[in-house]
Amino acid sequence: MNRVPLHLSLLALILAAGTLPLAAQSDGAGLLTGVVQGADGEPIEGATVRLWPARSPADAVEIATDAKGRWTRVELVPGPWEIRILASGHVEGQGWVEVPATGVAAPVEVELRSLDEETAAFIEGSSGSVMRWIERANNLLAQGRASEAREEYRKALAELQLAERPAALRAVARTWYLDGELQNAIDTLIEALRIAPHDAESRLLFRGLLDEIGQGADVDRRLAEIEAAGPPPEVVETEDRPRVTPLDLPPVETPLAHRTGRQSVFFTEMSPLGSAEVYAQRFDVGDDLAEVPPEVLARSLDGETFQVYVPETYRPEEPHGLLVWVSPTPFGGFRSAEFPEVLARRKLIWVGADGAGNERGRWERSALALDAAHNMTRLYTIDPQRVYVAGYSGGGRLSSSLVLLYPELFTGGIFYYGCNWFERIGVPDKPGSFWPASFPPPRDLEALRRHSRLVFVTGQLDFNRQQTRAIRRRAEANGFEHVTYIEIPGANHYYGIPGEWLDRSLDALSGAE
Repeated sequence: MNRVPLHLSLLALILAAGTLPLAAQSDGAGLLTGVVQGADGEPIEGATVRLWPARSPADAVEIATDAKGRWTRVELVPGPWEIRILASGHVEGQGWVEVPATGVAAPVEVELRSLDEETAAFIEGSSGSVMRWIERANNLLAQGRASEAREEYRKALAELQLAERPAALRAVARTWYLDGELQNAIDTLIEALRIAPHDAESRLLFRGLLDEIGQGADVDRRLAEIEAAGPPPEVVETEDRPRVTPLDLPPVETPLAHRTGRQSVFFTEMSPLGSAEVYAQRFDVGDDLAEVPPEVLARSLDGETFQVYVPETYRPEEPHGLLVWVSPTPFGGFRSAEFPEVLARRKLIWVGADGAGNERGRWERSALALDAAHNMTRLYTIDPQRVYVAGYSGGGRLSSSLVLLYPELFTGGIFYYGCNWFERIGVPDKPGSFWPASFPPPRDLEALRRHSRLVFVTGQLDFNRQQTRAIRRRAEANGFEHVTYIEIPGANHYYGIPGEWLDRSLDALSGAE
């Protein structure tokens, strides 16, 4: 029995560089060269590089990379060309390059992501998670890993608008088909047809599958029934987000100076650095705040709680360091039973604001971190040369800006599984695309280069790994003298921070690396 080939419609949500105008073409032959590497910088032999003039895919050319991952192509018409790079076991790279009219362009260096890299379990702050799910699913499916592709499409389906779902459902149907589950493929196409009963591609695939199982004569009746049933009711999906597990903490109380142990406290004084005026200056958002009513900008610590851990060995006559934690969740403390020993051995105090997770605005999260540092330096004997800021995921991203924008307070930072930078940075697997600058260039950059300690921590399978590596390289290229990159083998974005890796990152922060 001949199987009907199923066609996967790529969704328009895949991240790509913006469309560029066609350059004026000229006579003469342009030259492009490039190199294709894997996520660890190893050359990829046998990768396929596809090039075609902008908006002219019929004129595509293909080149295979050599043993050193290199490729060269001559006789290209000058102007913008689209490029795609395919290699087994990797996510497809795509973007655009400019063929010069004369001379040789800089080599096109592409660093492909591993297909084993794990994507987010839920929306991480923007629609970028949906794009990444679809991108990885398309690549998994193209490389025959249908079951894994199906899981990625399912994550995306929960976030797509109703009109966007039929194309994704057709992709899911194909995964079932490739796994030999024809009835599941048919049921999935029925879902797509209930949303868009007249979609030509879904109807064609549905007809082909019914023919394959010997029910082709029944297809018109089935299609009529699907149309009569109408669209399915909207289902509100519950997000598979990590839940905050409450700890058996003492009641919230006014903090006592030099008290040790784990505490959940109110603070009474706001940091002068946490004002809207200072924030507007440091983050360069004055125009954005100009329209905000004054009563909204009037901050208060009423109802704000902070998680504090002070080692039992702390003594007021012996200064301790301070680690200000920026959490991606509503809980500002830690759960690890290993952390107290690490903090005590390093004479380090922990403080983190509750209710300051990713869902809260950047100004409020920044201000609460500054408030935490301000109050702890009033209540405890803190070494000003050892005041650090650290965070996880979205908290790591904010921490990487705070350490550079508030250098009079923070002398170093640790950025776990997420970080930002003050310059735009090229996306290594998408030529012509960039991660934008997330905050303005800091003041007194030269002093920061000499003194600030920056520790970038990611996991081997973390979906933020590529960006973390790129930012680390930019920091080093920018002249920062104290930059450490730590990669946890086998760790994905939700691996957490075992005590061993907290210890190693604190080694780097203290200069013991």
